[in-house]
Order: sequence, then C-alpha cells, then structure tokens
Amino acid sequence: MLAVAGAGGTGKTSIAVHVGHRVRHRFPDGQLYASLQGAWSLPAEPGDVLGSFLRALGVDGPAIPEATQDRSALYRSLLADREVLVVLDDARDAAQVQPLLPATAGCGVLITSRNRLFDVPNVHLVDLDVMTCEEALDLFAGVCGEERVEAERDAAAAVVQACGLLPLAVRVAACRLAARRAWPVSLLARKLAAEHRRLDELHVGDVAVRAAFDLSYGRLVPQHARAFRLLSLPDGPSLSLGAAAALLDTGMDTAERLLDALVDASLLEAPVPGRYRFHDLLRLYAHDRAEQDETPQERQAAMSRLLDFSLATAIRYHQLLRPGDRLTDPSQPPFVPGLTQPAPGSGLHFEDSASALDWLFTEAPGLLACARQLAGGDTLQRSVDLLTAVSDLSESGIEHGLYRNVATAALEASRREGDIGAEARVHRVLAMNYASDRELERAEEHARTAIALGSAAGDRLVCANASNVLGVITFYRQDFTQARTALTRALETFRAENNALGEAIARANLSRVELEAGHTRDAVELATEALTIVRKAGAARYVSGGLYIRGTALTAAGHHDQAVQDLTEALDLYRTTRQHWWTSRTHRQLARALLAAGHPHQAHHHAEQSLATMPAHSSTHERANALTTLGHTLNEIGQTVQAQEHWREALTLYENLGAQESDAIRQLLANRPDTTSHS
Repeated sequence: MLAVAGAGGTGKTSIAVHVGHRVRHRFPDGQLYASLQGAWSLPAEPGDVLGSFLRALGVDGPAIPEATQDRSALYRSLLADREVLVVLDDARDAAQVQPLLPATAGCGVLITSRNRLFDVPNVHLVDLDVMTCEEALDLFAGVCGEERVEAERDAAAAVVQACGLLPLAVRVAACRLAARRAWPVSLLARKLAAEHRRLDELHVGDVAVRAAFDLSYGRLVPQHARAFRLLSLPDGPSLSLGAAAALLDTGMDTAERLLDALVDASLLEAPVPGRYRFHDLLRLYAHDRAEQDETPQERQAAMSRLLDFSLATAIRYHQLLRPGDRLTDPSQPPFVPGLTQPAPGSGLHFEDSASALDWLFTEAPGLLACARQLAGGDTLQRSVDLLTAVSDLSESGIEHGLYRNVATAALEASRREGDIGAEARVHRVLAMNYASDRELERAEEHARTAIALGSAAGDRLVCANASNVLGVITFYRQDFTQARTALTRALETFRAENNALGEAIARANLSRVELEAGHTRDAVELATEALTIVRKAGAARYVSGGLYIRGTALTAAGHHDQAVQDLTEALDLYRTTRQHWWTSRTHRQLARALLAAGHPHQAHHHAEQSLATMPAHSSTHERANALTTLGHTLNEIGQTVQAQEHWREALTLYENLGAQESDAIRQLLANRPDTTSHS
C-alpha cells in the first residue's frame, strides 16, 4: 500500500494514473479508481464510493447493502480471491480511506492526498516534491513546443523557476504560451517576474494555480489558517521554530503543533528539523491571504514580534562573543532614549559561543531580510540595532555583500525618516564594510559622516567606533599621523565610556600604526596590552585579533618563535569563530613569520592555504597580497619561475588598483628575487 502526499499542483493524480498504467500487468483482475475529492468542501462519502466499486465488480444495484459497514464487508469478500489495483485519488484523511481498503495481500492500493496519512495502517508514505529544472523544462517544451524553448532557453528556465517547478504551474504557463503563438517566451517570463501578479498570470481556461491552493486553504481550521498567513510575512527564505513562535505570538510547543499541521497538509515544508519554509508559489498565495484576512495592524505586530525576537537573540550573541563591548548594551547608546526595546524575555539564550555562532550563520539570510524589511517607521531603530548586533556577518566574510546591500537600504530609510542617530550607526557599519574591501574613499566618507552625525545625536560610542574605523582607513592610506590621531581619540572615548573591548581594539590598531611607522617596541607593547584586556574580558572573538597583531609585531621585532606561536593560536581561534577572512589573512601572516624563522616549506603550506581559504568575494588587494606572499615562499624553496608567475599576477592586480605595492613587485621582477623581502 502506497500513499503519495504533496501540495496541490504537484502532480499526484498524474503520478497515480501513470503508475497504474505501468503496473497493470501485475493486477490481471483490473483496477478500481475513485476521486475522493478530499480537498473539496464536500468530500466523497466512503459508502458512495463503495457502491460504485461494487457495481464495477458486478453486483446488481438491489444487492448492494445500505450500510457503509456492510458494503465494505461485501467489497472485501469479493476482492479476497482477486488481484486488483485500487487507486484512491485525493483522499481527505484515514477515516475516509479505511473502509475502501482491501483485506488481502493480492490487491494493491495507491492513495494520493494533500495530507500525510500517517494513521493508515501498513502504508508506505511518499512525499512528492517539485520537479527538477530539467524535468520542468521537458514538461514545458512538451506543451508549448521544443523549438520555442530551444530558441529562448534562458527565458524558458526563468518561466519554470517562476512557477516554482510546480507541475501544475508549469503546465498552465506552457498552455498559455501554446495558445499564443505570437508571444515570445521572454514575454511570459517578464509577466511572471512580477511577484504581486504571478498567481493571476498562472491560469488558462478554467484551470488556475490559485484555485488549487484555495482548496487546501479552505480546509484549514482557523488557527492553522492564521499561522499559514502570518508565516508568509517575513521575506527570509526559511524560519526557525523560535522565530515562528515569536511571529505567531505563541509558545514553542504550540508553534510546533501549528507548523507540523501545515507540513502534514503539504502547505509548508520542513527541510531539516526545526526549520520551515514555503514553496515559492504557496508563499505568494499565503501572503495574498494575509493581506486580505489580516489587518495592517496585525501584520505589523507580527513582524514587530519577529524583530524583537531577532534583536534580543542577536544582542545575546554579540555580548557572548564580545563581552565588554557596550555598543549593544540596551541601557547605553546607541540604544538611545525613546527607542523601543526588545520585549522582555524574548529571544534565545545560548549555552556557549559555539551554539551562538551556529545560530548566527544559520539565521543570517533571515536576519538580514528582517532588518531590511523593517527599516522604517517605528521599527527603524530596532532594525539598525539588529544590523549592529550581527555585524560579524560582514566582518567574517560570510554575508559581506548582502550585509552591505541591507545596510545601504537602512541608510536610505534613516535619511527618509530624518533619524540622525540611526543614520550615524549605519554609516559606521558601512565604513567597516567598505574598509574591509579596501574601498577607502567610500569607507572614509562613511566614517567621517558617522562621527559628525553621532556627535550631533550625542552618541559617544558610535563616535568612538567610527573614529576607530577611520584610524584603520587612514592607516591603510599610510597616513600614520591621521591614523594615530583618530585611534587616540577613539581610545580616550572608550576609556571614558568604560568600554574595555573598544579600548583593546583601539590599542591593537595603534599597534599596527606604530609597527608600520617603525616603532617596533611600542607596537609589541600596545598589542600585548590589548591582548591582556581581551583575555581578561573572555572575548574569544578578539583574543584571536590580539594574537594576530602581536604575532605580526613580534615577527618584525625578530621574536620569530613567539610570533609563530601567537599566530598559530590566532589561526585556531579564527577557525573556531568562523572568521573566514581572518583565517586566510592569518595563514598569510604565518607564512611570513615562518619564512623569517627559516622554515620555508612550512611557510609555503600556509601561503597556499591563504589562497585556498580566501572567501570568493574577497577584495582584489587581499588576493594580490596572498599571491605576493606565495611568491616569496616559492622563491625560498627554489621554485623561482613559479614565484615570478605569482608576482606578475599580483603586479597586474596592484596596478589595476593603483596600489603602492606595485613598485616593490616591479623591483622583485626586475632583479633576481630578493628572498629577504616579504612585503
């Protein structure tokens, strides 16, 4: 006995008919088929179906019992010595199916349903998913014509993707095109690209995707229907159970029951335990229902609860990974007077930093989608604070580009609202984001604007953090005087605000400035002070940075063994905290330290790893630096030809950037490679 479950439009009936045809030779006594109309408001009565089956089996009308139980008994006795396939299409539930099941093993049963019929005995359950893209294209081409698809294959792929690879939707779209020979496929693709009208476009004649969904939605009890509607409101690709509970304003247990009921009804998917998502077209349908059946106030309240949950959890993440940093302390700026605080008790609590990191990187797309969606009105400041609390998504390199896009949208919203406090905070995170890519002109503009607006808003911590970023930017520009001034200003403000972590970061960056200025002893001392502060605070996220900077200074000071030890420990911590950019950079710095210590083969391994672990969207400058270091290690182990190949590639990248490192690389290529230069 096989039960196939799937959402409306996934092709369950077509599958049943196809399978029935393929296995008919195994059931020589024939097939019985019934549409049970389980999705309709008046599903078929088992007694009526049994009457049809009995007539098909040769029982005269007067001989058919009145009672359903008696009909079922007669039906089973007639099938006892036969081999028949019974197809029960569109079953509502187990109670409807149970009287229709043969009692002997010689018969086969194939059931389709929008619900998962767990309570049918001895049934093998199969969930019917959507098609692959190639399967969808084959179906599409089979209806509207191979030649049209081949002529505009990219447009055809866009059409089937807009249909969510749902068989019904793909067939409807293909039929629309088949009936309109003058339409290019690209025209239909453009029509379907607009989400707000997509469901209305997916109809042909009396067949419509929306109507198929209406049947499933109409069967939901009120609390399930409300959950279905509200869960469609967030723009993120999926929801955790905790986020769903906040959205629905229920406890976790109640939320899980509601969501599992929607999964069983094939209206929601659970790709992994504890996570839920919609099929794309069902999300659009559910969102339409939410706009019709929920008031604007109810929709806004649900999203506000989700933002509270996300922000409260993000603050706990930030404070666990960055203890001592008051930037996300709700009692301090930037949580300025008048800002609506996260609801008391909302959000998740973490047992350790590993679980916090798991949460951040799993939830990243949803968190950023929430921040973008709610960047405006009464929720603007909270959305900006959420961006602040999850800035590791940018700094780690995991969601660097997406983070920038969301922050840019938040900046525009802050300007529209005239909220200079929120605008200052967004300028600060954008300054950090652009500085990571060495887009220094934009980074400096954002940093200076953050300082000016933060000062006007009375937000000293934002000013201090922005001054710290400005110090890094001017350091990259080799303007050590401005860098020292900006970082000293940041350090003084952090001290005054009792922000230990900020003070440590400013000291660490001052160490970098002093090292490049040739003050090696001062650089080591500042890095050691910074490391002492972050170790005392237990800020593992920054212990790695302190070790990296001290290891770099110790390398320059000639303390090679201690430098390698610091950098090796930093590498382990960066890996643990999933800081992909800094993992790559630390491999590169270890290569330099090991070269200086006289271990070229070990250095070569780390130089290769620096390139291998570099995030795909890393800056051109980062790649050029890694290639330069790899060239030095190859030169040291005698592979001079390969070394020069890497230097030539690095030179091209530096020249495209107009970077000052170009002169040093030209010198390396013009002369016999200088094995003592590791810039």
